[in-house]
Amino acid sequence: MGRVSFGEPVNSGATPLPTSEVIGPAREISFAEIVCPDGGPIEESDFSRHFCVKQMLHIAQDDRTRFGHLFTWQRINDLLSLGILEEWRIRVTRDGRDVPTPFYRTTDGQVGLVNSRKLHDLVDQNASVGINSVQFLSPPILRLATQIEIALGQKVWVNCYMTFGSGGAFAIHFDAHDVIVLQLQGSKRWFLYDEPEPAPLETTPKLKPAPPRDVIFETDLQAGDVLYVPRGTYHRAEVTGPFSVHLTFGIHAFKGIKFIDAIRSAAEKEKFFREDVLMVAGPEAFAEQERALKSRLCEVINHSSLLKFVEEWQLTREPVYRFRLGPQGELDEQTMLAPLLRSRNAWRDSVAKKGKEPSVAGERIIRSLIERNSATLGELKAELGGVLDEDTLQSTLEELLNDGWIEVVRNFGGDTSDG
Repeated sequence: MGRVSFGEPVNSGATPLPTSEVIGPAREISFAEIVCPDGGPIEESDFSRHFCVKQMLHIAQDDRTRFGHLFTWQRINDLLSLGILEEWRIRVTRDGRDVPTPFYRTTDGQVGLVNSRKLHDLVDQNASVGINSVQFLSPPILRLATQIEIALGQKVWVNCYMTFGSGGAFAIHFDAHDVIVLQLQGSKRWFLYDEPEPAPLETTPKLKPAPPRDVIFETDLQAGDVLYVPRGTYHRAEVTGPFSVHLTFGIHAFKGIKFIDAIRSAAEKEKFFREDVLMVAGPEAFAEQERALKSRLCEVINHSSLLKFVEEWQLTREPVYRFRLGPQGELDEQTMLAPLLRSRNAWRDSVAKKGKEPSVAGERIIRSLIERNSATLGELKAELGGVLDEDTLQSTLEELLNDGWIEVVRNFGGDTSDG
């Protein structure tokens, strides 16, 4: 039975499939399906309400395979074996402490290689292995991360944590960003504590060890479950089985302090704010300069658009790079397409910067793919056939594919070997 809990389990009314009928997803699971297990728009979901007020949320589901395609054991082992993971990408911890890199990397001059024998020895001693920024190592994770960025209008980074044996990777702590946890494999017991840090920043100091607190929520996160941990919430987790694999989607939001930074940048462009503050001219002149500075600063603030600054901040994200080198297959009715935007307005703003007018066809296709997360060519034809002729649809899709705004997704269906 599907469940959404806010500290206590609540029956959501979702009808489960019999165990024998639980199969892999017909296509990659979308963010909407993750946070809205009973359907409906993300904006009206329990998740959105809890995200806005910074209140934890546990979403439990019976399908233990639904996240399996995101990051498989084969993918993890291949990445470690190929020696392509830079030192900053891998973090090994034991008993809540970082293990120095010489304990699991080669020391014979082969820079960057993880020594499998050393790492296996550490794993046998209940070490945990973390891989940072895995959205750039797994296309399905990247697609899901971009969906979250579009839905929430914030920046997202994804880490993977593998824990073996008893214990957990970290001691009780808080994060300066919100976290969405997806449990991929195994299970892990999570503890959330009272007295959260109020709206912490990355610069907020963290006491080690953290001051003692009382547990206000405890649950075993099973494969397929989701946990939202608001920033500032003290938490820790420990393995309840042989191993655990989970992803953390860190949501790095635009904060009010960034608006002040933007105001400062705008003020620096005015000669008035760059002039010396003089005390030698006497108290009356100083008081007049103070009055003028405050008055002009208020004018700058009142004439500044917070929305404009947020939109500019959103566009500072690097685009999603997807290459199409070599011969390309023909698009047919079953070709699956997905968007590569990191914000809703990225394509329109990019076209406008080139001095062009965004095409109606491009607008309709991108809007449809964002709302659907992905769609086959046949589905797009059925939806847009009344407003776009087939030649226009086909040519616009080719243009969007060549410019890297959408991609052909090769690996949907029962194949969960990584796309």
